[in-house]
Amino acid sequence: MNFRQMRAFVSVYEEGSFSAAAQRENATQSGLSMQLRNLEERLGLRLFERGAHGVTPTPAGRLYYARCVPILNAARSAEEEVLALAGDIYGKLRIGVIPSLSRAGLANVLVDYTQRFRNVDILIVEGYSQAVTDAVLTGELDFAIVPQHDPQVGLEARLITRDHELLVSGDRLGLEPRRPVRLADLPPLKLALPALFNSRRATLEQYFHTEGVQLERVMELDGVLATFWLVAQSDWATILPMTAMIGEVRREHHVPERLLINPIVRPAIPFSYMLIRATRQPLSPPARLFADALEAELTRNAAEWDTLLGVDASDENA
Repeated sequence: MNFRQMRAFVSVYEEGSFSAAAQRENATQSGLSMQLRNLEERLGLRLFERGAHGVTPTPAGRLYYARCVPILNAARSAEEEVLALAGDIYGKLRIGVIPSLSRAGLANVLVDYTQRFRNVDILIVEGYSQAVTDAVLTGELDFAIVPQHDPQVGLEARLITRDHELLVSGDRLGLEPRRPVRLADLPPLKLALPALFNSRRATLEQYFHTEGVQLERVMELDGVLATFWLVAQSDWATILPMTAMIGEVRREHHVPERLLINPIVRPAIPFSYMLIRATRQPLSPPARLFADALEAELTRNAAEWDTLLGVDASDENA
């Protein structure tokens, strides 16, 4: 078993070309080609069909990939777990989060984590789904939390927690705080929404169309703080995940001004937090510990909503 050949094969498989794989592995195309030729000769099978536009895995290549990834992950995990026995957890933690998550318990997790693991260097990147997904694929980030994820070669995803969207407005919209609302029953809304490239936007647009929600105007605004100021001082509203607003509900005195929060019901708009990582790279001990702590925090937040808002989750879709 040649781990170098396996890593070269996995890179070419996931990138779909020798040039992209060489860049990822900081190697030469000729070197990777030689590794793959030697591997195919040893196995006696072709793993890829070469073409002008890249490579396509053969049935043997797809089967070999499915077997290689767990082996490489297990080898890396074994090494890291043995090193961890020598003492404190150490290393680098690099994660990507979407803006709504940076307002939803991330600070609580960071405070506890940095106190417990003083030898871990931390990098937190806030960005939209596609940006942090690309960074996970290239190996710049250990993992990222995104609202939804379509199957993609080279990535593994798992559900962290489920959430729902809220209508967030200011006093001028005249809504009763915390009262569940059906968007289709409201007068035409002026909504500040994420830009079209944001993965949440497509879900919201589909909901508006399906449920017959009337919109007077739509503004594309991706700055969370700017959105809050706009909503608090005007008759514009926005839609955000429940978890992103839990701090405001807990505090009663909202910031920057009074923000009114209304659960969206009949039906609710679902929202999920997904953890994505590169299939070729298992979570390191620092990353795994942080992911577990973040999942626990988000799960606690989700469980707290019924009490805070006085809404029975079983009635949200009634």
